[in-house]
Amino acid sequence: MRALIVDDYRFFRETLKTRLLDYFPSMIIHEAINGKEALEKINQMPPHLVFMDICLPGSNGLQLTRTVKKYYPNLKIAMLTSYDFPRGKNNLADPARILPSGGTSFLAECRDADIDDEFMIHRRGGFGAPVFSGGGIHSLWSNGDICLFVQGADLKRLNPDYTATTILPVMGSGRMVYVDVAGTVYLTNGTIIGYLQGDNFQSFPNPEQTYKSPMVPGHLIEYFNGRLYVARDNEIWFSDPMALMRTDRRRNFKQLSSRITLFSSVEDGIYVSDLEKTYFMGGGDPGEAVLIDKADYPAIPHTAQKIDAARIEDSGLSGSVVLWASKMGICLGAKQGQFKNLTEERFRLQGKPSSGSSMVRKEKAFYQFVSFIET
Repeated sequence: MRALIVDDYRFFRETLKTRLLDYFPSMIIHEAINGKEALEKINQMPPHLVFMDICLPGSNGLQLTRTVKKYYPNLKIAMLTSYDFPRGKNNLADPARILPSGGTSFLAECRDADIDDEFMIHRRGGFGAPVFSGGGIHSLWSNGDICLFVQGADLKRLNPDYTATTILPVMGSGRMVYVDVAGTVYLTNGTIIGYLQGDNFQSFPNPEQTYKSPMVPGHLIEYFNGRLYVARDNEIWFSDPMALMRTDRRRNFKQLSSRITLFSSVEDGIYVSDLEKTYFMGGGDPGEAVLIDKADYPAIPHTAQKIDAARIEDSGLSGSVVLWASKMGICLGAKQGQFKNLTEERFRLQGKPSSGSSMVRKEKAFYQFVSFIET
């Protein structure tokens, strides 16, 4: 059997070689101190087994392994390392005390950095050329089929050729929020509420039933279990069941102690936050639902995004989950009220976060939750 040890540390190469020969006296062992030398020896006479250090001068061991596997897919490669994988930023501990432990470590300071699924650090790409220019743009949203935004006081649709079509002029400059219900987009900005029919905005009609009225506008909107929900200051308004455009002003609302900052549903309930706490509101009749405390700090408004739990490493969860930002870190809410602050032990947002925006993006085969926070 032929083996190749790839490591720039001579003492380690010699020690490993000695131990291997103790167990396999007939093994033919070659050595390489970097990627260039390793490739040359593999091409000259491919070994049966390679012992690869991750930390190599020049190309690291993971990159070299990908290259080797491209041309020698059946070659067995064993990764060897004392390398401490960075898992993110830690701004809670004293930088002098952020020591590698158990194969993981944290960065005391970083800016515009990505850590990929192989725990390699990359410089985050900068902003490219804008696809649409203009001032006063906000409230960008897309469901994959349509992309909407507000410019000045006009609601617009971004076209595939990056031109824009005005859908609703002079509708106000407030932040627009949206929810997709079976392909129909419902939207509100605190002043107006309605839905889109093609490129036409439609207001909710006045119901003919006694004590019924159109759903009220608000600053957050959501759909859950056959009802449309709207957060209006410190009130949660909900539609009649299976009648998303109407409500009963006598009883279809709940009040919290302060302005609502989060309202996002999962399979069996809704995560809610006001300016003081974060709660889980279970399914069933919303008028009788109880708010269960989940955190003694609030969510940052407009940072919630939904994602399939399977895309979150080692979550142990299933179905759709909600991610959002808080001053205390990045939080996750799943079904059955399962709540976790993913960065609680190592990260806090600095300053006084007031609002934000978030997105989930796919970057080089892995998914990232990215938040932009106003302080």
